[in-house]
Parts: sequence; C-alpha cells; structure tokens
Amino acid sequence: MKFKPSGGLNLYQHKEPAFSRDQRRLVSPKRIFIPIPDGKDVQKASAFIDEAEYIGVSNFEYPGAEHARFGQFRPSGAGQQGEDEIPYYDREKNAIVENIDFNDLVDVARKAFIIDESDGRSLYKKFLGFRERRVNCLVADAIDEEPYVSSKVNTLMKKGDQVADALSLAAGAFAAAKSFALCYSHIDDTKTIVPSSIGGMHIRKISGKYPVKNRIENYTGKKDICGFIGVQALVHLYRAVYFGKKQSTTIITVAGDCIGYPCNVEVPIGTPVQEALEFCGLIRDPSQVVIMGSMSGTSITNLQLPILHSTRSVIAFHVPAAGEEQPCINCGKCNQVCPAGLSPSFIYKYGKYGYFARAERLHPEKCIECACCSYICPAHLDLSYMVMQIKNRIAEKKPESVNP
Repeated sequence: MKFKPSGGLNLYQHKEPAFSRDQRRLVSPKRIFIPIPDGKDVQKASAFIDEAEYIGVSNFEYPGAEHARFGQFRPSGAGQQGEDEIPYYDREKNAIVENIDFNDLVDVARKAFIIDESDGRSLYKKFLGFRERRVNCLVADAIDEEPYVSSKVNTLMKKGDQVADALSLAAGAFAAAKSFALCYSHIDDTKTIVPSSIGGMHIRKISGKYPVKNRIENYTGKKDICGFIGVQALVHLYRAVYFGKKQSTTIITVAGDCIGYPCNVEVPIGTPVQEALEFCGLIRDPSQVVIMGSMSGTSITNLQLPILHSTRSVIAFHVPAAGEEQPCINCGKCNQVCPAGLSPSFIYKYGKYGYFARAERLHPEKCIECACCSYICPAHLDLSYMVMQIKNRIAEKKPESVNP
C-alpha cells in the first residue's frame, strides 16, 4: 500500500470549534490540479474551469489510485463560471422553479458537473440509478460521525434552505412520497443544536456508536426505497438550477492542533492541501496530515496533493495523536468494538510475526475499514493498518510478506 490509513487517530470526541463556526471561502488559490481521466485530454478535464491559465501536466500518486495525471492551472477567476451551458434555471429570481421534471433535473446535474461528495459518483448517474430502482424516498445525507469532521452537518446548518429547496425539487421530479435529511446526533457542541427541520425539510438524527451505516435502515420505513444525496451535491444542484453555476468547489473541515482557526472551508476543486492549511492559519509544521476522515482517512506526506470532491477533511497534528506504540496488553477492547465481529488483536499478532495463513483464517476480508480497533486500543497499536494489509493480501493472492 502506497498510502497508510490514518488508523483511527486517538482524537478527542468532539466537533467544536469547526462545527459551529461560519463557513469560510478560499476564492482563488495560487494553482489548482484537475484530474485527467484515462484516455481524456486536458481540455476535457478542465471543461468546468473558466479563465484559468494552463501550466502543464503533473503526476501524483494519490490515495485510492495507483497513479493519476493532473492538469495544473493558475486560476484567475475560479468559481466564476458562466451560465450559458446550463439548460434550465430561473434567471429572473430566486423563487422555486416550477414544473422541473426528471429529464430536466438529470440534464442540469450532468451539465453542471455535480459530483456527490458521499461516494464520488456523478449526480446525474445517481439520478438515473434512482429511477431504475424506483426510489420513493429521497434522503439528504448530512452524516458526519468521525471526530473533528463536520463538513456535512455544517453545510446542513449554514446552507439548509438551499439543501431543502434542492431536495424538494428532486422529490417532485421523482414523485417521491418522502424526503428528509439524516445526520449524526452525537455532536458535542452545547452552543449549537441541530433543529428538527429546516426550510420545511424534516431532519432525522442517528444515535449510537460509530459506524452508523449498519443502522441507517432503522431510520427509514420498511417499504421505503431510499436514494441518498450528499448535502453538498444538493447545494450545487440548487446553484445550478437557480443561477446556472457549474460545480467547481467542495466544502471541507480543516482542523487539528496545527491550525489557528479550525473551520469548514469551501475551496475550489484541485486546491493543494498546503494552501487550505495556510488559509486557516498553519501555526506550526505538522508531523501528520490526514485527509478524507480522522478515522477512515489516509495519512499523507505530500501537501501538494489536491483536494477533490470526496475530500471531507484535512486534519493536521504537530505530534501524532496516537502516541507511542506499546506492547499489546490483551485487554480485548478491539475485539469488542469491531462491528464486523472480527478479532483484530489476533490478526495483528499473526500478521506481525508472519503467520499469515492463521491470520487469513480469521476472515480479515470482512473488515469494513472503520478503524474502530485502532481508535480504542490503549496501547496505540496500528491494528486497522495490519488488518487491511492482510485483507489486501487475500484479495491480490500474492505471497509477498507483509510489513507491520
């Protein structure tokens, strides 16, 4: 593995202060890096960028991809797209657009280049999938359940009216009988309370331990066929419908003890991690930077890596929060918290000492990569990293040794 998972950083379980602060906006970074899909040229990759100077192609090893090509640009007006290519929206006023149908909605999402931050899929393709599945319930996904990460629920709170309007438009286009927002209820912020509704949109709150994915069906009806849309994708759908704007930004949480002003920031897609950190006040050099989530994210060393649609957070620490690794004390806490019912402690020990056949018999392939085991471990063992390496070994069926 070229990138090491964060392993479930031993963070304090709170979302303040980034959660309740206003969203800031990094308008124009010095440069941006736009992914170039395989078989595509730079013009295709930069189709949604206006008034940007092309510099050249850069190659990055990026988490989740073996290798990727990026077009490097110097933006002069990032986020200031024109309106000529969006086919359907109200140019005159910010009133609810009437009579927008399914085909209109798909066309808007496609030409606005909207990507759902929850799963990295194009929104128009998700809409087509919803129609095929005959979805009758639309859910605005505002679930932030990892410590320090609040980019979704903060968007719900700060841009709730836009989320509600876009969800209402989508529900009308799908003739969905139900629509509501879903967020995680464990937010340690006594100053801010997530309301039960915003803009006429009902908000349901999931309780219980991390991870919550296995319990989502408990908050929907038995006969509901639900389609989940990220709250940021809904905000960009709102902007596309009402103002003809294409998506060129994403909202991330920037936090950690190296950050002077932890907050949620809207940044242009392709902004280097370094610029996002400096924008929020990088008060000292970090020794560990984790992107995409404090529990299930990835530690990086190259701070020029770009922020993409699915980058939920950038967390920078001066001293790794996990501390020094100690010998296993056989407390069994990792086995107790594992939602997949695995035995991370035994998989770790077998993998560390080279007993891979024994480790594989404990079914590490069932790991859901939540990193609960590493998070709870009082000895600060990087359990999830070892489990994932054994899991990858099984998937690849390669005989090479695994380095702990």
